[in-house]
Amino acid sequence: MFPRTAFLAFLVMVALARPPLATAAVVYDNTTTYQSIENELLPAGQTASGEHGNQVQLAGTERYVSSLMYKLRIAGAGVASFNIVFRFYANDGADGRPGTMLWESPPVFRVIDSGAPITYTQTVPSVLVPDSFTWTVQVSNRQGNMARMGPSEYHPPTVGSATAGVWQRNGNDWELVALQEPPFGARVSADAAATGIDDVTAPALLEDRLTVAPNPVSDRATFHLIAPATARGPALHPAVAIFDPAGRLVTTLSLRSLTANWTPGTELSSGVYLARVIGGGREVTTKFILLD
Repeated sequence: MFPRTAFLAFLVMVALARPPLATAAVVYDNTTTYQSIENELLPAGQTASGEHGNQVQLAGTERYVSSLMYKLRIAGAGVASFNIVFRFYANDGADGRPGTMLWESPPVFRVIDSGAPITYTQTVPSVLVPDSFTWTVQVSNRQGNMARMGPSEYHPPTVGSATAGVWQRNGNDWELVALQEPPFGARVSADAAATGIDDVTAPALLEDRLTVAPNPVSDRATFHLIAPATARGPALHPAVAIFDPAGRLVTTLSLRSLTANWTPGTELSSGVYLARVIGGGREVTTKFILLD
């Protein structure tokens, strides 16, 4: 029989020999010094908001975002429920405005109670971001407590930095307002490469992936190529080709910074479409639904 003490020693040796699991790095943190004010995302009595956000500059070198921690507070008394959506944008628009959408979350149901700021965490599916980008928040279907509500503001950031002011979208136009307003309380964690890889699935997930958001697609879609760190490089210039349900080529989009936006033409009918990455030695496809 294998002695118990020897068995325990063996387990310790295995544990010490096993490489530690990768932990996401905090590349932006603005959660230390609460300014006792909130951004007015939802004025009193309003059930849905516009899109408000901050431009942040990340520390470190990890750029595959895996989570966003954020803080909200509601005034008045009582509980409210709502749906919340997050978006990431590259600031490649005119005059540094948010331009290319890098990621859009599905609507997430949340509940908030009055009192101190409440901390929430949103999982992010390994979204590749530049050193500086804008993250935004938008709320809909608020019910219950109808008092003033919005992101709690903190300053200064302890990891990374933030551009002064709040980006707000009015229709299709972005405007930088409230230039003296502190940034929203938030923490961004990121990995050096796409996550979701473990000992069993590593060989399959080391391949490139192409995502499309939202899906189904209505009036706009964003394609994002997630590539392993070893496959990225300035010499690769892939594009994404879109095919209709009959297999006809609809359009080809350049994947600048591994991201491309697409506005479907009104002549396209509903159905299941195929997106295929071409160029750069890649063979990546994904399907999505188009609603006319």
